[in-house]
Amino acid sequence: MQVPRANSEWATLSLRKTARVSAIKSKSGGQGCRGAAVRSVGSERCAAQPRQPRAKNVRAFPENPLASGRRPTNNAVTEYPQNEEALDARLDEALDETFPASDPVAVHAADAPALKSVLRCHPAHRDDIGNLVTRRPVPGPGLDRLGAFLFLNHHGPQIYAPGNEGLLFGPHPHRGFETVTFILQGVLAHRDTAGHESVISAGGVQWMTAGSGLIHEEISPESFKSDGGPLEILQLWVNLPARLKRTPPRYIGLQRDAIPAIRADAGRATVNLIAGTWHGKEGPIHSLTAVFMAIVELKAGGRVRFDGLAGRDVFLYVVRGELNIDGTAVHSFNLVELGEGAAIEFEATTRAVVLFGHASPIDEPVVSHGPFVMNSADEIRQAYADYRAGRFEVSA
Repeated sequence: MQVPRANSEWATLSLRKTARVSAIKSKSGGQGCRGAAVRSVGSERCAAQPRQPRAKNVRAFPENPLASGRRPTNNAVTEYPQNEEALDARLDEALDETFPASDPVAVHAADAPALKSVLRCHPAHRDDIGNLVTRRPVPGPGLDRLGAFLFLNHHGPQIYAPGNEGLLFGPHPHRGFETVTFILQGVLAHRDTAGHESVISAGGVQWMTAGSGLIHEEISPESFKSDGGPLEILQLWVNLPARLKRTPPRYIGLQRDAIPAIRADAGRATVNLIAGTWHGKEGPIHSLTAVFMAIVELKAGGRVRFDGLAGRDVFLYVVRGELNIDGTAVHSFNLVELGEGAAIEFEATTRAVVLFGHASPIDEPVVSHGPFVMNSADEIRQAYADYRAGRFEVSA
C-alpha cells in the first residue's frame, strides 16, 4: 500500500512536476517523442543547467513535528524528505512512472545506432546470354566486388513461349565460393557431381557450397520447356575464406513454404528469411560464415529496418520498384553501396522487391578466373588442372 504524503509536500511535488512537464511539452510541441524533436529536446535536457539556490526563509516541506518534539496531530503516516536532492529523486521517479513513453528526457539520440546512408548506386548493365535477358551490377564499372559478395546475375524478368529450349547452363565447375540462386519466377532444376539433385519452383532458393570443387548444371525441367511461362532468377556468388575453400561441397534446395515469411510494418513489409536471424526468427540455412540473406517484399509505404550491421559487408539490390534510403531514391536494377553505420532503414515508394544480405568481411586476397575464386594465381592454375584431371567428378 502506498504511504500518503502530507498535503503541502504533495502540493510542492505537483507544482514542480507540472512546471517541468509543461516545459517539456512546450519544447516538443506537445507531441510524443519521435524523430528530430526527440533529439532536439533530449540534447537540451542533457545540457548541464545551474541550479538556483533556494531562499533560506522559504520552507519546501512542512515542519517535521517529530524533529521539534511535538506529536503529530492525526494518525496519518507522513513522509518527510530530508533535503532537496531527495525531492528531486522522487520527482524524477514520479515523472518516469507517469510519462514512460512520452517524456523526451527518457530518450537519448546517442543510444540509437547510426543509420547507414547511400554512398553511390551501381546500375546493373545488360549482358544477355543468348535469348536470356541478363543484367549484372557486380562486377561492373567502378565496382569489382562488394566485400564478401562477388557477383550477381539478374536473369529476366521475361516470358518463355511454349516449346522453348529453356535455360542452357549445362555442366560446369566451381571451386572456392558459394552460389545462392533465388527463383523469383519460373522453375529451375539442379544436379551436381556430389550427388545433389532438385527442382525448385518460384519463391524457392538453391544454396550451393562449391568448396573443394564440383560440377553442376542449372537447367529448365521438361515441363517448363513444353509449357513456357515467366522466368526471373537471381544468382549471387559469396566468397569463402581460405580455411573453407577446400571444404566438402554441399547443397540445400528450399521451396517457398520452407522459408519463413515474417510480416512487419502492419503487413506492408515481408522479410523472407533464408539465412540468419531477424525479430527472433531463424532462417533454415545455416551459413558456414554466418551470412544473413533475405528477400524483402514491400508494399508502397512499407518500411523495414535491419540492425547489427556495424563492421559487416552489406548487400542491397533493388530487384523491382523504388526505395527511399535515408532520403536517397534508389530505383530498380541498382546495387547500393552504403556508408558507415550500425543499422539501415528503407521505405518503398512503390511496390518493391529487394535482395538484402550481410556478411563478415574476409580480409584476404581475392583472385578469380572463370568459375573459380581463390587466394592466389597458383591456386587458380591448380583448380584448372584438377578439373581437367577429373578430380571434380568424385561424389562427396
